[in-house]
Amino acid sequence: MYTRWYLDAIFKHIGQLIYYSSYTLLIPVFLSLIFKESFAATIAYFVIFLMVLFIGLILYKSISLDKRPFVSLNFVHYLAIICGFWLLFSFFSALPLIVVGGFTILDSVFETMSMLTTTGLSVLPTLPTLASLIFWRSILAWVGGIGLILLAYFGVLNSNFSFNKLMRAEGRDLIRPNVKNTIKHLWIIYSILTFFGVIVLIIFGMNLFNSINYTMAAISTTGLQIGTNDALLLENPFIQLSLVLIMMIGATSFLTHYFVLQKRSVVEYFKDNQFLVFLSLIIISFLVFFISVGSKHSWTKMLFLSVSAISGGGFKIFSPEEILLIPAISVLMIMFLMFVGGSTNSTSGGIKMHRFVLLFKSIYWKIKEIILPENAHFPRKYNDEQYDDEKISSIYFFVFIYFLFILIGTIVLVAHNNPLQQSFFEVISAQSNVGLSSGVTNNGLSAIPKVMLIINMWIGRLEIIPFLGLLGLLFQKKIYL
Repeated sequence: MYTRWYLDAIFKHIGQLIYYSSYTLLIPVFLSLIFKESFAATIAYFVIFLMVLFIGLILYKSISLDKRPFVSLNFVHYLAIICGFWLLFSFFSALPLIVVGGFTILDSVFETMSMLTTTGLSVLPTLPTLASLIFWRSILAWVGGIGLILLAYFGVLNSNFSFNKLMRAEGRDLIRPNVKNTIKHLWIIYSILTFFGVIVLIIFGMNLFNSINYTMAAISTTGLQIGTNDALLLENPFIQLSLVLIMMIGATSFLTHYFVLQKRSVVEYFKDNQFLVFLSLIIISFLVFFISVGSKHSWTKMLFLSVSAISGGGFKIFSPEEILLIPAISVLMIMFLMFVGGSTNSTSGGIKMHRFVLLFKSIYWKIKEIILPENAHFPRKYNDEQYDDEKISSIYFFVFIYFLFILIGTIVLVAHNNPLQQSFFEVISAQSNVGLSSGVTNNGLSAIPKVMLIINMWIGRLEIIPFLGLLGLLFQKKIYL
């Protein structure tokens, strides 16, 4: 078992993160006022904000760390903090849907987990009609894309936290030498790209409300349904191409975006190996889709499907019924694209492009190792980084565990009378944070499969390692002193 000191530290820091991130719950309050919604809705939003604020404050301030000013936590503890924070914030951010929207607790938590993980699947019986709730869903997706931990940046940065470890625990790398500049530039880049997306959509005929919501959904590669007229808007080829561009931007490494803006040259994109493979897979999948089903749909729709699948955008340009009618080769291609995902340090999900490339490179290295003389040595480099057997094994381990959770999710769905092929498709979509659906995810889905998909979305967004770290922390018998 663990000493109370370390458990206290974990819960105290989760409380600290909840406290500082609770201020985002003021957004629905202001939105309700802007859209002149009912006084009851505005008050409800404000009460929710106060409640979450005080819960975070109580955990943060009331837990004493044995009166010691600093607690040095290991990386595994930060993984546990990230896991706990994600679960709690997903519940708290669901409160507006529960209290104001009138949806059930499970459906609301499913919705917010789907938004925060940038998945876009939904089990709500109907879409929210209040503009404040529509915007709240989009904002959750937008924030989830850049990284939930960045909500608490301003408060946490000046505390005992190792923000570097927190970012690593959530799967983010530094783009500048220090954390403060990294966070600053991430927000600046994300905001500039979002503003660019809004302008593009307005130019091609969208109103301001839809442009903001669709851009937040696309740049975060969430692809959530905004309203009942989504299908009509997405039939516009100019809108399709605009969203394709925005999704590709979201699925590209923000480190690459940083270099492009810093050097003011789009050539930097083509120096990024992940981006080149990303483009190649889009072209290959587009040709597969165009050849197999292109006679029934426009080329822009085929391109949209390719980008939506690999980026994790997940916009439902194809209904579940249409996906079931797509030839098997195209369905397999969609699942492959969803499994691979976009670049590291982007808003997309999947195993990520660099792991996919390294899997193939490791096979090439192994073949080369067999062919060369026994004592021969050669550099195993990718992106100027040397890869030894341990690093390569860790990638194999990650992909194996990732696929194992997909199998577990599929078994749970099949056990609850869902078709095998559709269940497999749905779980890949959920865990890779894509949102394309074969029809399994709906309000009629029973509670256990809903919970399983929530877990798949959660561990997929956190890239499994924090979840494994949490399990290790729970079951390890060593006592920390």
